[in-house]
Amino acid sequence: MDRLIYTAMTGAKHSLEQQATVANNLANLSTTAFKAQLSAYRAVPVVGPNSATRTFVVSSTIGTDFTPGPLMQTGRPLDVYVNGPGWIAVRGADGKEGYTRDGGFQLSPNGLLQTRSGREVLGESGPIVVPPNNTVAIGGDVSTAAGAQGIVDAAVKNYGRLDVLVNNSGVYEFGAIEAVTEEHFHRHFNVNVLGLLLATQAAVKHLGEGGSIINIGSGVTRLTPANSAVYTGTKGAVDAITGVLAKELGPKKIRVNAINPGMVETEGTRSGGFIGSDVEKMFVAQTPLGRLGQPNDIAGVAVFLASDDSKWLTGEQLLTGGGLR
Repeated sequence: MDRLIYTAMTGAKHSLEQQATVANNLANLSTTAFKAQLSAYRAVPVVGPNSATRTFVVSSTIGTDFTPGPLMQTGRPLDVYVNGPGWIAVRGADGKEGYTRDGGFQLSPNGLLQTRSGREVLGESGPIVVPPNNTVAIGGDVSTAAGAQGIVDAAVKNYGRLDVLVNNSGVYEFGAIEAVTEEHFHRHFNVNVLGLLLATQAAVKHLGEGGSIINIGSGVTRLTPANSAVYTGTKGAVDAITGVLAKELGPKKIRVNAINPGMVETEGTRSGGFIGSDVEKMFVAQTPLGRLGQPNDIAGVAVFLASDDSKWLTGEQLLTGGGLR
């Protein structure tokens, strides 16, 4: 009798815990960014004298279901969407670092970025502070119509108007033709080409006379380096789209131009292993000015194309690579 009660009660205890998990999941069906908690249990024999027939229950596979839910457009410019099994670091009530997936953000009166429940959002060096009259850049998935529209809507809501669109979203991964896969192809074209089209589609209804669209292409369309068929193909499409849209939007007095940089030292080229590699040495050796580009080399050209100083330019591809061609 004793062993039956021991086994039954440990099982009942964990059964109640599992019911509480299910109830919590159901109660949060409409909670933004909530992920279902998972719980499972297994029987473990008791080791010891006179205990061979006894077992007790322990937690087995407690975890979280990270299956992505639908992307929701909130209309709030600071809200973010966590794509994949990521977390946002926040300061808990006890002052220690905690984690959430709720991307509903707001600014406190003193400029601290917070969740809507008042938790401070943490960066690498502590709470994120947004100084007065500054802006916050929030990313989005331009490869979906909803994501691209959300970025544009947030900008218009924050500033009241839209004058310039810079299509700068892009991915790149080089590889031989034998290594090309459907996933590799669609990832590049969905972001580099479809994303540009969707962002432009969302923006053009807000751009008026004098508006400027700046597409970030690449010098690879002239260099055509080996092992870059997919990436170079996407940037060739950007060149062609720039010319088409310049003619299409010209009657609305909206200018469309492209900046085609050489190799630039960015987070992407560093994380991709290009900086310090033989590829970097090859590009520098072929560049008349003898160095890689820096972000401000490109930013100055973008400012020029965004300003009235370039009001008589449209459909142009500006090579910005220190003479590399």
